[in-house]
Amino acid sequence: MTLWYLSILTNVFAISLSTLFSIVYTQWRLKNNKTNKKILKWYDYIVILFFILLSGFLAYGIIYLLSGYVPMSQISSGLILKKTT
Repeated sequence: MTLWYLSILTNVFAISLSTLFSIVYTQWRLKNNKTNKKILKWYDYIVILFFILLSGFLAYGIIYLLSGYVPMSQISSGLILKKTT
């Protein structure tokens, strides 16, 4: 049984979660910015990058807890054309 769909699901979940975290943080930061409501500081971009990395690890961790370890050979074997001899 191939589990190629698990890789796609994990990637979609990681991208969606990182986008959501970044949007929520950016909107919160811009709302709480007193001086200029349209400018983020340099460290805000580092925090957003941290949230993106954290959400990616969180997404892959959740999929790992739900399905266990899946070797890459099982994930990608359904997408590789096999020669029949």
